[in-house]
Amino acid sequence: MNKAHAFKVSIVTTEGQVFDDDVMSLIVPGTLGYLGLQTDHAPIMTSLKPGKLTMTGAKGLEGGPTASPEKKQDVGPIAEEEPPWRINLLIGEGFLENSWDPERSTNRCRIVTRGVEFADMQDYEQVKAFRESAENRLRQLTAVGKQSDGDREAVERIDRLIKAAGKKMIEELK
Repeated sequence: MNKAHAFKVSIVTTEGQVFDDDVMSLIVPGTLGYLGLQTDHAPIMTSLKPGKLTMTGAKGLEGGPTASPEKKQDVGPIAEEEPPWRINLLIGEGFLENSWDPERSTNRCRIVTRGVEFADMQDYEQVKAFRESAENRLRQLTAVGKQSDGDREAVERIDRLIKAAGKKMIEELK
């Protein structure tokens, strides 16, 4: 993902942090209406109402969350024209804080909400595919001795999102 067009988004629920990754855009249900954020958005704090949250990011090596541009060279070049990924989540009441991150020279957005779930089965399946891709990458890197703690953490981050947001979907599949 082109870091110049990405900013960090963290989502925390009562179960802990369920998402922490780079996105290109974010749309959230504010109490006064939907709010869109992109890179270098002005600092803001707002309350959130229950509704649909949409995150969009550049398609990277794993094809979704945890894509790392620094690691593209490990496996080979990635086409620049790949389409972006999009995840829709349903969130509960909460708040959002968007502030400047001097370390990354862009904004960082933190969302605290009562709960989160996937908006529909398509979003759930997409995140499961991201996880499978990240796991495959981890196996490839382990085979050539290039695995890092960051690679394992990427899989763990996706697992937290699936566990927190996928409860309803998992129940429906049973």
